[in-house]
Amino acid sequence: MSKNCYICEDPLDDSNKSKEHVLLNAIGGRLKSTDLLCSKCNNEQGSDADKHLAEQLAFWSSFFNVKRDSGKNALIKGGKGKSGKTYHLKDGTKPILANPEFNKEVNGNEVTYSLTARDDKEMKSMLEGIKKKHADFDVEKAMDNAQYIEEYLNEPIKFQTVVGGEKSFPSILKTAINFFILNGGRRKDIEDLIPYLNGKTLTTQVKHFHPKKSVYKKDANEIIHMIHMVGSKGKKVLYCFVELFSSFSFLVMLSDNYEGSSLSKTYAYDVLNRKEVTKMVDLKMDKKKFSTISVIEKSDFESINKKILRAFKIGDKKHRDAEVSNLVHRVVERIFTRYSHEKYFTEEMLNALSRELALEYVKFTFRNHDKHQ
Repeated sequence: MSKNCYICEDPLDDSNKSKEHVLLNAIGGRLKSTDLLCSKCNNEQGSDADKHLAEQLAFWSSFFNVKRDSGKNALIKGGKGKSGKTYHLKDGTKPILANPEFNKEVNGNEVTYSLTARDDKEMKSMLEGIKKKHADFDVEKAMDNAQYIEEYLNEPIKFQTVVGGEKSFPSILKTAINFFILNGGRRKDIEDLIPYLNGKTLTTQVKHFHPKKSVYKKDANEIIHMIHMVGSKGKKVLYCFVELFSSFSFLVMLSDNYEGSSLSKTYAYDVLNRKEVTKMVDLKMDKKKFSTISVIEKSDFESINKKILRAFKIGDKKHRDAEVSNLVHRVVERIFTRYSHEKYFTEEMLNALSRELALEYVKFTFRNHDKHQ
């Protein structure tokens, strides 16, 4: 049986099929199909609402190191430190200066430059800039004398993030429709919503939804992307619950005059372990209940904050455990490089390894102790 693009209704064939991720691949979504959208409609959606939602969730995608078809996660820009410096975040937890630092001090005929660069190429470029003003300046000598420092940042960095809103709601709606069509749903049950994917302003079809009690059981150290869909022929409703990173929750009313078959479908994906998991969802909704859900209120923030704090603690522990493992690897590698002339592992090497491991672990522990006060 041939399939059609559910937006433009053009038949799908080898010339226009596209790979559509039900949940954005940019946030780690793995569920996908070539039987949903043509390449033209897919590109139009991806360049607008999908892009906006992906940008809103970029910090979390990087923080949890999601797997994407397109490669590495983007650099998270614009974090502000307590000192006033601006930092970018690489690979979710590695802060780097947003800009190189250049200081000049003049004392009589003597000029002193103090530079901080983020890599060799940048340092060399800065030094060559000095040489333009001081012809006798030796760039190569300065490069040889430069100190390479790797240290823990002992100040918090603040990033601001907003998730949801009119610009990204069409992407949430598309996730719900994707899931419905993927599971055999009929286009005619959701065709009234197609204009919202094409730019019409969403008003009441997608809402932030943060019940005080989670609608499913969250296991320890588990971060979930979830889609839960219910179609009730008796209540004539078709709705979808979408939760991203176990933190940002939405409810989508796909139809309040549903005439299709009753259904209940759930997809849950463990972002950290990168596998599909089984979840039982306890959520019952009808037209009246949905109409009473308003824009985020003050009382919702306690629930939102609780979920985000839980997710952050899980991610932070994962990164700290990985850093301890990397710390051991770095010290061991350093010791074996230093004693490369030895044929066997000597007592001197053991003592050096013990001392340096202890020193590095103390530095790491005190850095984390300060950070979590």
